[in-house]
Formats: sequence, C-alpha cells, structure tokens
Amino acid sequence: MSALLLEAERIKLARVLHATPEALAFLEPLGIDGLRQLRERASAALYDEYRPMFQRIANSGRILPVALLAFLSHKVFGPWISARTAGLMPVDRSVEISTKLSTQFMADMCLELDPRRTRELLRRMPVPTIVEVARVMMQRKEYVTMARFVDCLTDEAIRAVSRETRDDDALVLIGFYVESEHALSASIGLLPQERLRGIMRRSVEGPPELQHAGVATLCKVSDPVKGLMGDAAAALGDAALKALLQRLRADRDEAVLAAMVARMSPEPRRRAEALLRESAA
Repeated sequence: MSALLLEAERIKLARVLHATPEALAFLEPLGIDGLRQLRERASAALYDEYRPMFQRIANSGRILPVALLAFLSHKVFGPWISARTAGLMPVDRSVEISTKLSTQFMADMCLELDPRRTRELLRRMPVPTIVEVARVMMQRKEYVTMARFVDCLTDEAIRAVSRETRDDDALVLIGFYVESEHALSASIGLLPQERLRGIMRRSVEGPPELQHAGVATLCKVSDPVKGLMGDAAAALGDAALKALLQRLRADRDEAVLAAMVARMSPEPRRRAEALLRESAA
C-alpha cells in the first residue's frame, strides 16, 4: 500500500514541477509525508512567484470577450497559465469561459489546477461538463489527478461521474488516492449498491494491486461506510466475504475488521461472525 501512495505523491509532485515521476525517484527517501510537504511548498512558491502575472491576466479577463479569452487560452496561455488564472477570476466569468474551451484542453488544465484555490469554481461547473472531462481523464488513466478533485465536487457531480464510469478498477484506484477521509467516505456513501458491489468484487478478486488499494480504502473510511462496504462484499457471496475478512486479518487490521463487522447489517454480520469463528477454530 505504501508503495502505491509513494508513487501517487511522486506523480503529484511531478505535475507541479513539470517533470516525470521517474526523474524524482531520488526523492523517495523523504517518504509519503515528506513528498507531500515538498509538493505543497513548491506549489505555493511557484504560485506566489508568478501571481502578479496571473492577476494581470485575470484582470483582463473581466473586460475581454469570452470567445477571445478562450482563444487566447488555447493558443497563447496554455493549460498551466490558464489553470492558475482561473482561480483569480470571478467564478461566474471562469465558468462562462469554460463553455468555450475544448474538453481535451480542460482535461489538460486539470493536471495543473490546485483544487484548494479553485474549489468554488469546481462546485459551480456544469455537471455535464464535469462528466465529459472525467471521461477524458478516465481514458488517460489519470486516477491520481481525479482523486484530488473528489473533495471539491458536488454530490450531484459525483453521482453523475460514477454513473458514467463503467470501470470498477478505476473507481477502486481513485478511491485509494483520495487524501481526505471525509470526502472519501461521503463519495462512497453516494454510490449505488451495484457500483459498490463492483468495487468490492475487484477489491477481493482483482490483481494484488487492486486488492491492496481496496483494503486500504476500507481502512480510511468512516465506520458506517466500512459497514456498507462489508455488506457489499457479503452480497457477493461467502467466498468474497471470507476473502475480505482474511485480507484484513492478514494485514493485521483487527480494529478495522471489528469496526466493519459491527456496522454491517444484521444478516451479513451474522455470516461474517460465523466465518470468523470458523477460521479461528
């Protein structure tokens, strides 16, 4: 699990520095927290250094025609400057400009956006636009980047994206990379049972990377959501439920295991307790 998280932090730092993750391999001894702190400081330093330029562009955006601003974004500014400038414009103006940008260009901008500075903009974006951009991000397998925006999207947008996303493996990995435990719990709670069962199926039957990611996600969510995930695994049959219980025990996550079982629905909980007694016998 730590290897996956370390790779995620390298990817996010590489985005900020416009480098490749491989080029930053020498920073791995800093660990997950060290890389995260370095990314946040580097992002803040770069933003502060160029803020006057970003602000001048944002100020011009108040008076120039929307079509012209979209043209300049595509042909002159590019995704990096456009992303930094978007958070400095009035939200309504930024949303209006977005209607003139191509989906591919907005996907490129997502790689450069700082969700903390564009939270209100992201919450005001039209849901169909968010779905279109998410579809492109899925095609590119930009799961780390998508995870960064979960905390900024409305419930309606999260539901819409999950409906359009047919790849359960992708949802497992996106959930794993979400940093905010509250946002992760809330987003999983919005999923329909069918999707949640699909996620749990891949978490117990998928390749080792997905199994690790799925269990790590279960460990991060709130206790009520742990119960929902346990119920979803139980709905797949005793074999899937037993595999999940064994995985949690193998990883020595006894507290997580106890919390999950305690919050499961009565019938699945009885089955889980019976399987645990059976394995202990």
